[in-house]
Amino acid sequence: MSLPTLTQPRPALPLLQEYERLSSHSPTGWADRISEWPGVEGEVLSHWHGELIALGLLDFDLSGRELSIRYQVTHEGRLSLRQSATSTAGESPDEETAEEHADDV
Repeated sequence: MSLPTLTQPRPALPLLQEYERLSSHSPTGWADRISEWPGVEGEVLSHWHGELIALGLLDFDLSGRELSIRYQVTHEGRLSLRQSATSTAGESPDEETAEEHADDV
C-alpha cells in the first residue's frame, strides 16, 4: 500500500508545509487554523484543508478550543512531505506560490 502524496502541482502542498513548520514550533504540536493565504479565496483554502484531511495528511482537533480549530500534520503527512521533497529534487517547494495554483483545485 502506498502513501498518498501531494506532488506538484498540488496547491495544498504549501499549506501542509506551513502546518508542519507551525506545529514543530508549538509545545503541543498543534497549530491554529490558517484562515488566510496570499492570493487564495477562503473557499479555496477551506477546500485545501478538506483535501489534506481526506487524504489523512492533516488531523484536526475541536476539543478544548473556543475560538479556533487546530491542526497537526499526521505521520503520513510528514512522510508524504518527505516523498514530495525527494520527488522534486532540485526544485524548492517554497519557490512555488499558492497564487500560481489557486485555479488548480
